[in-house]
Amino acid sequence: VFPTFFYQCKSKLSKQTSILMALGPTLFISAPSYMMAYMFPDYFVYFMLITSVNLAMSFTDFLYLYHFVKAPRRCRIENAKDGYDILIQRKEA
Repeated sequence: VFPTFFYQCKSKLSKQTSILMALGPTLFISAPSYMMAYMFPDYFVYFMLITSVNLAMSFTDFLYLYHFVKAPRRCRIENAKDGYDILIQRKEA
């Protein structure tokens, strides 16, 4: 019923890019909507409704973000069938 976006990367992404990708909906939809609710008090309810629906839809992004932040600094993140794989390069002995 709700419009959703599906993205799939064909290559491995860096940790910083993955964090930015997970925060994208919050930064570009929820934050401006929250500010607009403050600027236009007559439409406060509508902007907060948009914000709350977007935050609820991006809940899984926050769960992935938690793992991305805890991942090692020099890792690669790959999109898998059922989530993400955090790839760590081993040092050869």
